Amino acid sequence: MKDLFIFEPDKNHMIRIKDICTHYSVKRNIDIDIKERTVIDGGYCEPSISSREISMYLVRGYDGISELGQVIRELNPDNYTVLIAEKLTEIIGYICSSFRPAGVLMKPTQYSEAEKIFDDIYSDYYKTIAQNNSTRFRFKIRSQEFSIASDKILYFEAANKKMLLCTEGQTFEFYMSSEDVMKQLPNTFLKIHKSYIINAERIKLADFKNMSVTLDDGSEVYVSRTYKGELLEYIKRSKLSLSDQKEGIT
Repeated sequence: MKDLFIFEPDKNHMIRIKDICTHYSVKRNIDIDIKERTVIDGGYCEPSISSREISMYLVRGYDGISELGQVIRELNPDNYTVLIAEKLTEIIGYICSSFRPAGVLMKPTQYSEAEKIFDDIYSDYYKTIAQNNSTRFRFKIRSQEFSIASDKILYFEAANKKMLLCTEGQTFEFYMSSEDVMKQLPNTFLKIHKSYIINAERIKLADFKNMSVTLDDGSEVYVSRTYKGELLEYIKRSKLSLSDQKEGIT
């Protein structure tokens, strides 16, 4: 986790937090790229989307914090956000469904307070990386690098010489062959058509009469007869767990 964004309109406190973050990075021997964000028309400018890797955001509470929280979450659901507050009464007012901070720093922020929160965040981050590093799918769009946990992927679709990666909330378009896509994926992903690779753990319904599968978000993907046998074999191997957790496997 290299990027750390600070959203703090108080310039003196911004300097204080930057000093604290720099001291922490030196003490813990962690490479941190600290980035300031400024206020525009009463709100913060959005984080620059140079990478969607997991990042940390230190945010001073303000009226539009729920919108900023949504932006941060869309960049990467695993991002960490820390609220900067001046009074305890502010905290309740700012916390909502789209803004659930990993910690709170009170002004003026003390190093010991920040160190404890950062230690907790990095401990959780390293556990997440250990669990997900081998099951993250990585790709590039132009010069930007992206990384998505495999279990969040619904399916891939090859179309017009490009590859589409579809999750429940987003679709990414990039250049990569089906063979290179499969090399990165765990064995829970199956090629069921020359144009489709699906996350078999997300199957809700397999309809071989109409040669299609429905995923748990409602997406319908076609199955070709060439790959029908592999899909049947997967369902046979996984039938008990699928029937326990999913519905309508036929």
